[in-house]
Amino acid sequence: KKTLKALPKAALIFGLNDVKAMNSIQGCFKLSEPVHLILPPITDQELAEITEHSLRQRGYMFAGGLSVEMLLGVIAEQWAKSEIANRNAHLAGIMVDRAILNKCKRQPLRFGERVNPSVLLPKDFGVVEACEAELEQQKEKVTQELESLPGFQQAKAFLRDLCRRVEFVKSGGNPSVLASCMNLVLTGNPGVGKTTFARLMFRILRAHGVLKRDAFVEMNALQLKGKYVGHTSPQVIEAFRSAHGGALFLDEAYALSSEGRKDGFSSEAVHTLLTELENHRSDVLVIIAGYKDKM
Repeated sequence: KKTLKALPKAALIFGLNDVKAMNSIQGCFKLSEPVHLILPPITDQELAEITEHSLRQRGYMFAGGLSVEMLLGVIAEQWAKSEIANRNAHLAGIMVDRAILNKCKRQPLRFGERVNPSVLLPKDFGVVEACEAELEQQKEKVTQELESLPGFQQAKAFLRDLCRRVEFVKSGGNPSVLASCMNLVLTGNPGVGKTTFARLMFRILRAHGVLKRDAFVEMNALQLKGKYVGHTSPQVIEAFRSAHGGALFLDEAYALSSEGRKDGFSSEAVHTLLTELENHRSDVLVIIAGYKDKM
């Protein structure tokens, strides 16, 4: 009786949107009449506004054209929609910490200087303004490099078609044309230019703004295998995290096949790889390459 009297009359429990798990938790109460309130993931606009509000609460002010609209561009550049939906306002904390750290590096406090230490500029969020002419120059440079390569006829046709789809979306076409699976299997004999093609494809998509980050992670597939039990999955996940918003190029991908041998590391790598491919099908360009017969 003393225990029952000491218990609270009401309890508030919260967690992820896992109804089964939450029901198991609330089952420990003697009388359960819960009210379920499911909070939806925050939007890009809300994430930008939370970031601005947090900084203003700390006493910082925006200058140099920095605004919520500019923060929206930073968010789109750094994180995919799926990552925003999974991490929500935690990303605002990351943006706040990064901005303050960059501001301190840009403007270290010095005795006698008359500067306002509470002013944040676009460069504190990593915003580097590039004019339209510079972007066009990047596109022209990578296009000229592609056309100057001898051979590569089928590869060139593939990349030209990709560029046409990008321009179609930019001219007002349906964005879903590009919001699709970007996984690519690249096969060929040694020396035919698989790595060269992968790098060019990344640079073209990056120059056109399809890929949000300048991140090209190049690995041999064997590097995904861990050294001990439980080490493989984190390595595969970390590889995807490093390439998020950019491209992941896995050479000699056939090395992950156990080919009838009992190789738990290879199986774990393949299973985790397939899971990450599915979860990030429109967030990262994944190219696996190797010899045609083994692939």
